[in-house]
Amino acid sequence: AVVSKAVDIGMPIFPGVMTPGEIERGMMFGLDTLKFFPAEQAGGVSMLKALSGPYAHTGVKFIPTGGVSEKNLAEYLRLPIVLACGDNLPRSWHRLSARANKASIRRRAAFRLYGFTSIRSLRNCR
Repeated sequence: AVVSKAVDIGMPIFPGVMTPGEIERGMMFGLDTLKFFPAEQAGGVSMLKALSGPYAHTGVKFIPTGGVSEKNLAEYLRLPIVLACGDNLPRSWHRLSARANKASIRRRAAFRLYGFTSIRSLRNCR
């Protein structure tokens, strides 16, 4: 009902999908961008590579979220079927105690910025 209403009023929406059936349902609504969630628990990069086979020609793109981290962000963003990534860093900010140094805070902030602004440059580095 929410996706249908959003489509009816022209509001951008990226519903979460994990299975081919859910992807097909999103495509039936005319959506070409879907959130892949929970990305790591659903097979991560390997699963998205597998989904590229049957779905790359459709133009559908994914935004993986759930388990995306500094360690695997570049691997996700290199996939042509990935438009952008979400991350779990907001939940990790509480770990930055009063003892955290400025470099650590800057690194985490830069990662967040990098993850959302460097998609094209990462793809062009292949």
